Amino acid sequence: MKHTWILAGLLTGGFLFPTATWAQDDELLQRISALELKVADMAKQDDGSLRAYWKNGFILEQPDKSFKLQLGGRAQFDTAFFDTEEALEAEAGPFDDGARVRRARLNMRGTMYDSIDFMIEYDFASGGSFQSAYVGTRNVPVLGTVQVGHLLEPIGLEEIASNNHITFMERGSATYFNPIYNIGLMAFDDVADQRMTWAAGVFKDTDNDAISISNETWAVSARLTGLPYATEDGRSYLHLGSSVSQRHLDDNNFYRIRARPGSAIAPYVVNTGNIDADQALLTGLESILTLGSFSLQSEYMRSEVDRLPGEETPDPSDVAFDTYYVMASYFLTGEHRPYNRKGAIPGRITPKQNASGKAWGAGAWELAVRFDRIDLTDDDVTGGEMESWTGGVNWYLNPHTRVMLDYTQADVEDTGTVDTLAMRFQVDF
Repeated sequence: MKHTWILAGLLTGGFLFPTATWAQDDELLQRISALELKVADMAKQDDGSLRAYWKNGFILEQPDKSFKLQLGGRAQFDTAFFDTEEALEAEAGPFDDGARVRRARLNMRGTMYDSIDFMIEYDFASGGSFQSAYVGTRNVPVLGTVQVGHLLEPIGLEEIASNNHITFMERGSATYFNPIYNIGLMAFDDVADQRMTWAAGVFKDTDNDAISISNETWAVSARLTGLPYATEDGRSYLHLGSSVSQRHLDDNNFYRIRARPGSAIAPYVVNTGNIDADQALLTGLESILTLGSFSLQSEYMRSEVDRLPGEETPDPSDVAFDTYYVMASYFLTGEHRPYNRKGAIPGRITPKQNASGKAWGAGAWELAVRFDRIDLTDDDVTGGEMESWTGGVNWYLNPHTRVMLDYTQADVEDTGTVDTLAMRFQVDF
């Protein structure tokens, strides 16, 4: 009987006081919901919060991406060994085996207030020099992106592509015709679902400290590219492009083109010398065909120079020089050359399996070959002609580290030959 009364009491209590219990639960849920709303509001209002992460560099970014800062850099250490014919060495100077820090750069780039971009990059190698140093804005009607500062002129393909991602240690011979960084104002954009790009700007020649060296020299440069074929996975595509630059010189300036054989450690072996010139017109064509792991690339550049009268040439004729290269590469491990549609240039190689970290893999292995020809002789300007073959092997340990080995055989017409064996150790972020 006693147990019966206890059970009855428990049941009676459960039915007499459920309202109080349920009311307390509802109040607790309401308080939790109110706190969640407050936390969400505080997160939205916290404009000073930053998120740190790694994506091809160290990045600090606000949740709404209105402010972003990226720190980057690269280090490239080169060695080179030469086997030179005596006639060429007597003409060009000694070919001393050697090693050098080719590039040692640090940069900082970012975005402020959604659309204001900036970048500062300095190379500490070889005495130091400014690279990119600009401020710009995106989403400008008609113009797209506008930048002003120390900029890479929009001419050619390999010259615009990052040296972190080029196939050989040295760019192809077409880049010897191209200007590099100058002070200027440039606009660029992509259209047709990023299947076409254009870029155009006005520039003044500068020295390594990004200082204009003349009030009279200036240039107008432009580049136009198209992507007529591209697969959805990006493993196959056809890139075509052209560029032009009209360059105006003053009476105290001169025009010169010169080239080395296979390594920046080597001396110049073809050289127009200083040409008294009024202006020069550069025109170029470029192409890339990538079919899976196989890639074929070429460039052609021509320079037409209007000369000024001098003591030795009172009535000089205009001269023209040209150059081209053709190269092919193949990834033994199945990777491909990715394509950056916004910049219309090849991008970063990502191995299928890294050769570093906790589990060592094969990395990415690439074989490549290139033929270059440069002709710097016309009329009474005898800068010389050179043909060269380069074979290369690249080992990508991971997306940011690689080892490069290049062998170049160069033949300078009517002078001699030189064989160059070069190697690079590279890391970038």
